[in-house]
Amino acid sequence: MQLKLGLLGAGPVADYHLAAFVENDYVGDVILAEPAEELRQQAVDKWGIIKAAHPDFQMVIGDSSVDLVDICAPYPQHRQLALAALEAGKDVIIAPPLADSMEACDEIIASAQRTSRRLFCCLDALFAPHHIEAQKLLEAGQIGRPLTAAVQIAGPPQPGGFVMTLGYEAIYTLEHLLGPVIAVSCRIRREDDGKAEEAAVLALEMSGGGLAGIIGEAHPDVRRYENRLTGTDGFLLLRDDPEDEVALIIGHGEMVSAGHATCPLDFKAWSVARALDHLVQCVVEDKRPQATTEQARSALCVAQAAAESAASGRTILIQGD
Repeated sequence: MQLKLGLLGAGPVADYHLAAFVENDYVGDVILAEPAEELRQQAVDKWGIIKAAHPDFQMVIGDSSVDLVDICAPYPQHRQLALAALEAGKDVIIAPPLADSMEACDEIIASAQRTSRRLFCCLDALFAPHHIEAQKLLEAGQIGRPLTAAVQIAGPPQPGGFVMTLGYEAIYTLEHLLGPVIAVSCRIRREDDGKAEEAAVLALEMSGGGLAGIIGEAHPDVRRYENRLTGTDGFLLLRDDPEDEVALIIGHGEMVSAGHATCPLDFKAWSVARALDHLVQCVVEDKRPQATTEQARSALCVAQAAAESAASGRTILIQGD
């Protein structure tokens, strides 16, 4: 069985998705919609899998031959596009974050339930090899009871700011490893014009009693991720750095060793491909995904609370449903 896939948006995220679909046996033709003519043509020229390209998203959403819609447009557009695709009877994959507000997020989820369509958020970082291995080690009690996590991220500035992009990814990986966030405080440093973000710091309290911090810095040409998880009996160090061959380190006292995690040259491309392979398989075989919309929703709730904290200067408590 092969699916005809409708891709909405042709920005940088779409390139990762198209690279994955080229190698996916379940994906046949791809129909692209992208309003910007230059981006649309670049995608068509680069990826032979694209069989048609349109300037209007609705031309893909309304195509009765399209089985699955993959939304890679900017996240403020996710609500409108996801609702239209779900109501048109399509299963939907959304590149994170799921939406730009909790109201929009819940509206999308409710539409999927009402229309009985499948809804997925591509939480690709959870499919990275060092995160998978770290989860196994935590579940096996290899560092005892987790106490703290310290995440440092550097990456190119992105539209929408740090919290809803790189920060969102850090939030959902921390919640996956340590459980839900129950309180968040955030501070953001902006450039002199007051618009572009230079750095952000988030302090998180986890439901299991652990504490976590996320520090993000804007660097035009760098993408790095490091997470040090410290427990009562040791620590784990997760690193996503193209210049570093060791992705996972395990420490007990003075004893340090490399974890059993392969190190692909491009973590992002590798994890996106694994995530999309899994999600497409879930559509074809009607399986429950390993990374759920509930996780995507929870991370969005924390990100929204962080934005509120940065604006108000207060710690925001997060109420569970």
